[in-house]
Amino acid sequence: MRYCLVLGICWICSIHNGAVHCFLEVPEQFATLTAETGETIGQEISTPAQFDVSTREEVTDITTTSYVECSNSQSNCKILNDTLNICADVPHAVILCQGYCHLCNAVNGNWSEWTKWGTCDVTCGNGTKIRSRKCDNPAPSHGGGYCVGASEDIDFCSKHKCPVHGSWGTWSDWSNCSKECGPGLRNRTRRCDHPEPSADGNHCFGASINYEVCGQQECTDVPMILFRVRSPSHIYTSQGANIVFSIIDINEGRGYDAESGQFRAPVNGTYSFIAQYCVAEQGFAQIELVKDGSSLQKGGIMASLTRHCADLHAMVFLHRGERVWIRSTFATHFSESLLAWSTFSGALYYV
Repeated sequence: MRYCLVLGICWICSIHNGAVHCFLEVPEQFATLTAETGETIGQEISTPAQFDVSTREEVTDITTTSYVECSNSQSNCKILNDTLNICADVPHAVILCQGYCHLCNAVNGNWSEWTKWGTCDVTCGNGTKIRSRKCDNPAPSHGGGYCVGASEDIDFCSKHKCPVHGSWGTWSDWSNCSKECGPGLRNRTRRCDHPEPSADGNHCFGASINYEVCGQQECTDVPMILFRVRSPSHIYTSQGANIVFSIIDINEGRGYDAESGQFRAPVNGTYSFIAQYCVAEQGFAQIELVKDGSSLQKGGIMASLTRHCADLHAMVFLHRGERVWIRSTFATHFSESLLAWSTFSGALYYV
C-alpha cells in the first residue's frame, strides 16, 4: 500500500508474516531530517504487536477510521507535524498519527450521488441547468475532513429559437396637404420592420398610417352639399349587398340617390361620411363604406345588453361623379326603434 502526504512524502507499506512493514519515502531535501531522538524520518517501522493484521483485510477506503485502533502507526508524529503539519492533512493523519492528532473518531466526508439535472433556466434560446450533491455519505464528523470538490455542477442547455416580435420603424415625412385652400388632410406612414416579426412572433400593434388636418387658407364659394338618410329598406341583408335607406331627411345638392342608395359627388372636394348601424338583440353586423367599389372603412358589432349600435367615419377626396355607399360584408339583421336609428350621412367640407 502507498499513502502520499504533502510535499511528495509517501508511506510505502507491505504485509509480511502477519506484520505490516512501512517505509517513509521522502524527497532528497528531507532525507536527513531527524527527530529529537535522533531517528531519521525515512526509517522502516512495523505494526505494534497488538495490531493483528491476520484478522483484517487490506483497507484502501479512508473515509472512516473505524478500521484501525486509535494509535500512531509510526513513532515520529511530532516531527511530521512540526515540519509538515501532518495533523492538518486529516485524510492521511487518521492513518499515520491518529492518537497524536486526536482523530480517534474522525470521519471524513464523502459525496452523495449527483441529483438529476434541473430544468433549463430559459424557455427559448440558450441557457444553463444545474445539478447538485451533498457531503453526507457520510457527513464529516469528529474533526474529519470535508468533501473535496464542488457541490454544484453547471451545464449548458438549449431550447427552441426565441420568436422575434415586430416593432415599428420611424414615421415617414408628412405628405403634401390634399387641398390648396381650406382644411385638408395629410398623412405619414411607418412599417413594422424594426425588426420584422418572425413567423411565430407578434406583429406590431397600432396603425401604420397617421392623418392630420392641414391647410390654413380659406376657400370661397363652397356649395352646400349635405345629406342624411335613415331606415334601411330591408332589415335583413346578405353578404355583399348594398344597403339602401328609405327615409331621406336632408339631401342638399341632390347627391344621394334613393333607388341605388349611393351618394354621387356633385363637385370636386373633400367629403366626410358617417354611418351608424344598429342590430337586433344578440345580433351581429359587419359593414363597410365603399368608394366606387373600394373599401374606405370597415366595422362590426356584436350586440350586448348595453350596446347594439356602432358607427363608421371616413373622409375622402372625390372627383365629380365618384360614388360612395354602404355595403354589408356579413349577413346582417338591422334593428329600428324610436331610440336607435341606422343612418347614413355626408357633407362637403371644402373644395
